Amino acid sequence: MSRRDVSYIQSRLDALQEVDVRLVSMLDNLSTTLGLLKSHKEAGVANEAEFKNAASGFYAELSRAAVSLSKEVKIINNKVTSQTGELDLLPVQINKKSVWVNDAKLREEIQHLDQLADFKNIEVPPDEPERPEGSPQDDKKIPETIDLDAIDMSDANT
Repeated sequence: MSRRDVSYIQSRLDALQEVDVRLVSMLDNLSTTLGLLKSHKEAGVANEAEFKNAASGFYAELSRAAVSLSKEVKIINNKVTSQTGELDLLPVQINKKSVWVNDAKLREEIQHLDQLADFKNIEVPPDEPERPEGSPQDDKKIPETIDLDAIDMSDANT
């Protein structure tokens, strides 16, 4: 390898090291955020400023890491494409138009797995829960009933 190749590889490794440091920082901010949520839930002590700082730090580092990693993939893709002239590392981006395709494929795969594993009664849950047809009165909540016999009335006289 030439000195130029070694320099290029070292620069890519350094850039990936920076992405790694950002990811570690992001995970540290996430850990702090979750720790603050846990302490608030257990002790009832809320430190809103510290929580906002940790949460915004998490999202900022996530954004920076994603942008940096995307740049590195593009740099490597350009290098490979320029050397081979035809190979492309980046996947083709496809906008999903037919959302039903995944459901049909999922059902097909489950049927195939059922045959392989010899399962009989496994069903894929529907996308939307089925509601039995009925009157609009069925949507009303039933008030909670209280068993009056279970209430100890001996303390009520004091």
